[in-house]
Amino acid sequence: MESCRKEIEQAKFEIDKLTNDPSLSMDRRDILIHALNYFDECEELDKENLETLKEVLNTAKQSIDMRLNELEEIILDQRECIHSVFNREDMKDNPYDLRASFHHDGKSGTGHYWAYIWVEPREQTLLSDIPLEGGWFKFCDAYVTACTETEVYSDPVPPFSIMYATASLPKYTSDQLYSCIPDSLKDFINADNRLLDEEIYSHDNLHNTQGNSSLISTSDDDVGFIESTGSQLESRFADLEISSTDDTNSVGTAVAHTTVEYSEPHQYSFTGHSFNQLKERVNSKIMEVSTYPNDDYRLLKSFETFLARTQNQLLLEHLYLIYSSEEGDEFIVDEEGSRKDDELNDIWNIYDSYLGIGEMITQALSYFVKQDYSRALQCLLDSKRHEATWKTGHLLDMDISHSYSGLSTISFNHIIELYGKECLKILNNAAYKKATHEAYRTRGLEDAIRIAHQAQSVVGPDKMINDSVYISLGELWLSFTEQPGISGSLTNTHVELLNTLVMIYLEGQSGINSTGTRSRSDSPSQVSDNEEEENEEVPLWQKYQTLCTQSQQLLQSLNK
Repeated sequence: MESCRKEIEQAKFEIDKLTNDPSLSMDRRDILIHALNYFDECEELDKENLETLKEVLNTAKQSIDMRLNELEEIILDQRECIHSVFNREDMKDNPYDLRASFHHDGKSGTGHYWAYIWVEPREQTLLSDIPLEGGWFKFCDAYVTACTETEVYSDPVPPFSIMYATASLPKYTSDQLYSCIPDSLKDFINADNRLLDEEIYSHDNLHNTQGNSSLISTSDDDVGFIESTGSQLESRFADLEISSTDDTNSVGTAVAHTTVEYSEPHQYSFTGHSFNQLKERVNSKIMEVSTYPNDDYRLLKSFETFLARTQNQLLLEHLYLIYSSEEGDEFIVDEEGSRKDDELNDIWNIYDSYLGIGEMITQALSYFVKQDYSRALQCLLDSKRHEATWKTGHLLDMDISHSYSGLSTISFNHIIELYGKECLKILNNAAYKKATHEAYRTRGLEDAIRIAHQAQSVVGPDKMINDSVYISLGELWLSFTEQPGISGSLTNTHVELLNTLVMIYLEGQSGINSTGTRSRSDSPSQVSDNEEEENEEVPLWQKYQTLCTQSQQLLQSLNK
């Protein structure tokens, strides 16, 4: 079956080459037809020569048409061959039906997901907004729309996962499924729903709320920000106007003309002017950081900057309110002191993971500067995989993605692509040079196959078709046998390796991911003791900034 797929892809590739002229963005047959029409209207040329020219053009067009028909027949035959593999009686004992198709465009940030899901028509609907007749539905963000089976199979983006269900599965109603839920879980859900209702009520009735409030947003001018931190706040913000009464310890928070009364002890209120200053500082920081590049060194340098980039205004206010101080004109944030804060625990964990990825990128740049391109490429691939896991894990969590919406804008992908492609070009050329020598040909072709798989990982499946670097890597090997003395000296092993290599690039340009060796799950870099000592002395962000500059200089010299 795999050979059938390869035949289909080869045929499609040849069809594309026969029909499309990349320089004119036109079908080659249309070009010939336009030429024939032009000569039919031309009266100045010699008729005998004109007829000869038209005959040549017609012959060329007919040759293209005949070859295209042959290729279409090949595609149909191979598809029929694939179909016949499963069209056997012994494979019909346990029928399965397609019940879901999952898609991903891989573009904006970590990409966009949608799915087609079959709703069983004989089954009582489990969702009130899905019709009882069932059928195929497209689930895209908050939208659920009915669709046809043809639309499912015709989606231009191929699915990354499909789900089948055996036809022998019993059908259940929502009541039957609900009866399977343990009573303890039902009680937990009901209690959680009641707690949510209480929180909503408290939020909607802020002025009547009594009790301990950990954090209230200052996003609106008429909302107070109360933080129950006792004398810690009093000492850090002695410059703010604090009011309290000796008898009841009740205080009022004045923002604009709104006052909120609290009776809990050790709570302090601050004037609206002070909170306006806090809010202005927070908004200014968020706006400033939003202009930084996605891979800016300042994100590695400062937790405050990273938090501002996530666009969580509430927690940035919390950080400034509790852990900041002013010494003259300097505004200082005690970042390390905030590590133990429960409110900031989640984002600190996310930041620590980000620093780990930053260390991997820094190591990759270090190898690149030392012109150890093989290790640099492997480190870049490992970094890309770890970043994808990091971002996907957090952004699939709806609470985190909502609270830290700016996480999607943080990425080292530009560096990975920029220097990864340069490593690929250098290593691919080295493998090609090695393969031109008969004694090293097998090793050169094996290296080239590994590099081809790495190229697919660096470029990504959605960009391979149009990526100039990826295309140039493959074109180098397409012309390998045209080199003097190469074709006649190829062994069967060489031919097999070369065919595998060419198919990897052809399948990649056709939008199909080839299988093969990917980046290792972990490839820790070997660092000497002296390098470790030097690394400990220099902060990560500073090493990263320096290596970015050095890598850019080397890249410019390589491309001269």
